[in-house]
Amino acid sequence: MTAIVRKALLRISSGSNFGSGLLISPVDILTAKHVVSPSDVGSIRVTGQAFPGLRAPIHVSCHPHHDIAILHLADAAAANNGTAHQLPDSNSLLANVGDQLTAFGFSSIDRDLEERSVEFHSIDGIANVFACNPSVPAGFSGGPLMRKDSVVGVMIARNIDMLTTYAYPIGALFEFIQQYARGNVIYSPSSPHPLIRYPIGPMVPPDIVEAACFRVIDAYMALYAGIFAVEIVARANRDRDDAGPPTGQAGRIETHRLPDPSLSLAGFWHGAFREAGRKSPRMLAALLRLADEDSLNSEQRQDRSSFLKRLENWTSEHK
Repeated sequence: MTAIVRKALLRISSGSNFGSGLLISPVDILTAKHVVSPSDVGSIRVTGQAFPGLRAPIHVSCHPHHDIAILHLADAAAANNGTAHQLPDSNSLLANVGDQLTAFGFSSIDRDLEERSVEFHSIDGIANVFACNPSVPAGFSGGPLMRKDSVVGVMIARNIDMLTTYAYPIGALFEFIQQYARGNVIYSPSSPHPLIRYPIGPMVPPDIVEAACFRVIDAYMALYAGIFAVEIVARANRDRDDAGPPTGQAGRIETHRLPDPSLSLAGFWHGAFREAGRKSPRMLAALLRLADEDSLNSEQRQDRSSFLKRLENWTSEHK
């Protein structure tokens, strides 16, 4: 863990509750709403390497729908400039299935900062939260879930019986942070979206998609079933939207037109890939890129790599 990450992590107590938080500006602390008592701001205390001694926030801003809050300190003198942690740009938000992530937090009110390795295994599509294994200590609530030094989520819950940790994606909090943060939140420098290299037309014919991707489709069938299959397609649609230009529903894979994956998983995935190709090379690339490299065998990796290279030049190759 780098020194700047350690300095931005904070222990939070509020009455009998305790948890963790991340300094995102010299006066703003991102945490889970259930860690604090918004109606009793005077009971909240914060401590960590960002500043000496205890600090008491003067106000709490709560997300209207999610278990997320921002604590506001009185002024920038309460924290040392430069210790706030940068948030990633919108092009680097999503973790991939199988990613090894690091959870940071304080497991008790009197213990030092801890880190735990967790593996991202799925997205709860209904609640739109990351699910990771194993579960972390209760005091990690409000702490960041990170990939290297990049924040990907805020931990909000755990299920001990299922050995699962849940985190809310940081990207879904940008609007809330921008509206309520009182200090200067720094975002990592933006970089071109990786899908920009793929053209937005012409379409990729279904027979070419099937011939080039049949082994990759087999991998998707093995990796993503049921509701998770639908969520993976939804993620591909979001990635395509992030890359631009805006296309609306006409440019996305329309899952309601595909077979129910619980009844015909093969029909769903073959249909999803054919539909992605009909939309655009960029949409097809968005779907192809989602499977983690380690989850594919050597033939599947080679097929995907070769076809992605073809898609980069699809306009000039197939006018």
